[in-house]
Parts: sequence; C-alpha cells; structure tokens
Amino acid sequence: MSSSVILYSLLIFIICLSLHVILWRTFPAASSLALLVVFLVLPALALLMLSVLSGISNGFPLTRSELLEIYFFHFALSSAYISSYPAVRALSPSLDVLRMIAASPEKRMTEEEIAKRFSDVGLVTARMDDLRKYRLITESGARVRLTFMSRIIVRSFIVYRRLLGLPIGQG
Repeated sequence: MSSSVILYSLLIFIICLSLHVILWRTFPAASSLALLVVFLVLPALALLMLSVLSGISNGFPLTRSELLEIYFFHFALSSAYISSYPAVRALSPSLDVLRMIAASPEKRMTEEEIAKRFSDVGLVTARMDDLRKYRLITESGARVRLTFMSRIIVRSFIVYRRLLGLPIGQG
C-alpha cells in the first residue's frame, strides 16, 4: 500500500469525522443511519465519481485500484470508529464512579459510599431511551420487542463472534 493511499484514506476519514462532529453538535439526536451515510455511503459515492473521472482523464493521479485501496482502508478505519461509537456515547459506570470520587469533598470515598450513590437503574433507563430513540425496540404493553434493524444488528454480532470463535452471550 502506497503512502498516497494511506494519506488519502486518512484525509477522507478526517473529513468524515469532522462532518460527523458537526452533524452531532447540530442535531444531537442524529441516528446511527446518519453515521453510516457519512462514513460509508458518501465516501463510496465520492470515490466512485473519482473512479469514473480517472477513466476519462489520462492525467488523473490515482488508478482505480488505488481508489479501491483507499476506500477499503477508509472502510476499516470507519468500521472501527462506528463500532466504538455506541460505547463512547453510552453511560459508563466506571466513569461515573470516577466522577463521584472526584466530586466528593475529600476526593475519596469508601466502596459502601459509592454503592449507596450508584444506581444501575439510571444506566438501564438511559440505554432503553437510546434503543427507543433509534427505533431498535418497539413496545406493546409492558413488553419490548426487537425491530427488524435491531435483529439484523444482533445477527451480525452473533456471526462476528462465531467467526472469532467466541461464545455467544458471554463476555
């Protein structure tokens, strides 16, 4: 892989990341679909247009195979970002404990004090709100069900875990 392929891939990723930050700041409720469009669809369309241009113009600096390499490297970077994005947005119990300790008057707390102030209910409620907002669950009465998209997500993670040889539903 040439250095120009790496540089162009990084440049595209940085542009997508910047666009995502702007979208997220402007529309905090922007869906995961927007994330996929920004990181995967728009770059694919742009590189496809460049591929057509490279076929028309003999002076174009990149070959079609280099454009494909650029997209695959960008795809790898974007996939890593997209897969880590929910964890970044999520409420972190460990981070909450650290914030509690930092906010305490003496900057230290006992395990009992932390346990009294820590609530798993807030964590679950926040995750359920996210699942509703992104339409990954539907509710009928007191029961929740997976939507079509969330079933696809769950199945893809099961396949991924099987490919890695990891047990389903554990760690």
